[in-house]
Amino acid sequence: MTGIAVAGVTHRTAPVEVRERFALGAEGRSEVARRVLALAPVREAVVLSTCNRTEVFAAAAPGQDEALPGMALIDESPAGNGADPRGFFRLLEGHEALAHVLSVSAGLDSMVLGETQILGQVRHAYEEAVAAGQVGPVFRRLFPASFRVAKKAHTLTEISCGAASVGSVAVELAGKVFEDLSRSTVLLLGAGDTAATIAKTLVERRVKRLLISGRGEERARALAERLGGQALPFEDARQSLAEADVILTAAAPLDGRFVLGVDEVQGALPARRVRQLLIIDVGVPRNVDPRVAGLADVFLYDLDDLQSLEEATRRRRQREVPKVERFVAQEIAVFREWWSSARSLGPLLRALHQRFDEILGRELDRTLPRLPEEYRGAVEVFSRSLVDKLLQAPTIRLRQGGERLDEMARLVRELFDLQDGGRGDAP
Repeated sequence: MTGIAVAGVTHRTAPVEVRERFALGAEGRSEVARRVLALAPVREAVVLSTCNRTEVFAAAAPGQDEALPGMALIDESPAGNGADPRGFFRLLEGHEALAHVLSVSAGLDSMVLGETQILGQVRHAYEEAVAAGQVGPVFRRLFPASFRVAKKAHTLTEISCGAASVGSVAVELAGKVFEDLSRSTVLLLGAGDTAATIAKTLVERRVKRLLISGRGEERARALAERLGGQALPFEDARQSLAEADVILTAAAPLDGRFVLGVDEVQGALPARRVRQLLIIDVGVPRNVDPRVAGLADVFLYDLDDLQSLEEATRRRRQREVPKVERFVAQEIAVFREWWSSARSLGPLLRALHQRFDEILGRELDRTLPRLPEEYRGAVEVFSRSLVDKLLQAPTIRLRQGGERLDEMARLVRELFDLQDGGRGDAP
């Protein structure tokens, strides 16, 4: 099968300073999807953009084995602010693309193996595409299958044991540097989904004082109230740099500027009186000027640094990968059976609908001239609607035919005298 393709940049293909150039907001995701859908024979598109990946998922019509325009998918992907996507994007097609879609939700392709946050991000991207009318029968079957794989992975294996997201790994790191977070003040810059996950984990670790600041002040205030933290206006948060032991950043940079610049951090150091400061930047694009790492008594970690942490947990999770891959293989077998059925069903359904259209056309040609002109339009609309409804149930039953599909297809051809209808290549 070749009717599915994935093009994207991930932590496997590019460092964070490249990935951040391809990060997309809602408007950008929608625009990329529209461009991809304009490519023949693409019929469906889902665009996923997270801190570690920006990927475009594309599909042809169900059962159609025509190859998708792989390099064109890359060319229509997000502009990389000077970075050439062809140098960093990975293209997967056919079986590899199918396996990739089924694996991503379970965290098999994540920087933190088995992380759980990616499931919600994939589900959001899928639901966003559904709402925009960019999803058809292929992805309506494939993405829910990936959610089933993820559910089995997280409930039936230990693939997500220990720290299970970038945010929780960041908190794990803070806990290693400051042995007792119950005596530490943490400043969290950001109030989005990633920041909320981090905040929840910090509360679970009984952090002494949690300061939360985000550009969306209401959201930051609500998060702080829910978790027992203290909300700060975003423009005032930098005044708290001297108080914090740990700064975690997960905010969206504004106008290409860093959320924390080197001058701001350096200016807060005298008031800290040689207390060490840990800054963990989980933002994409990066929130903190990399030059901050050169300041005395300041330790800066970004997303790529987090990848080297928790090796023991990673090894434990790695042992669970074969179990999850078996779940993936099971869903691949189910999907390929459906795809094969769709391939054979295309000509059959087309022939069946064409036969009903022929009969309807003859009857309308004979009946409409006998009616008053003002009734003809309504009768034609009613007749065509009736035919569509009569064919709806048989069409659904055929698509659900499974092992009985060949027998059902033979009966339909005989009953409606379709001769060779239902045989041949996919439409």
